[in-house]
Amino acid sequence: MGTFKTLSRTGWHVATVLAIALAALPARSQNRYTSMGNDSNGNPVLLDNESISGTRYSLVIQVEGNPAILSLTASCKTNQLIVNRLTIFDRQGNQIFDNQSPEELRFPPNSPTARSLAEICRRLIVTGK
Repeated sequence: MGTFKTLSRTGWHVATVLAIALAALPARSQNRYTSMGNDSNGNPVLLDNESISGTRYSLVIQVEGNPAILSLTASCKTNQLIVNRLTIFDRQGNQIFDNQSPEELRFPPNSPTARSLAEICRRLIVTGK
């Protein structure tokens, strides 16, 4: 996904959000995240419901064992996803990589990423936006 830049530390809230998202979800955070399934390594892929704005949304994933946030834009008409940003954190919540170079994301059918696209498009139809 291009070249990553090493960045400085982030606030404690990132570590808290990722810890909640990647652990067993307590009842109060279940509304914030929707499971899209597991990646090929068995790691959970979570849709951050609070990040959804039209066709833009974020997935909480793992990259090489580190928690990450993948920010996407969906095209429901063409069934495509554009990665707007990939931010990777270490286990203490420090931001270690940030890639903001937009590029198309290719994904297999029935993958968690494909399910996230279908979910966003379904919500757009339901809400009429």
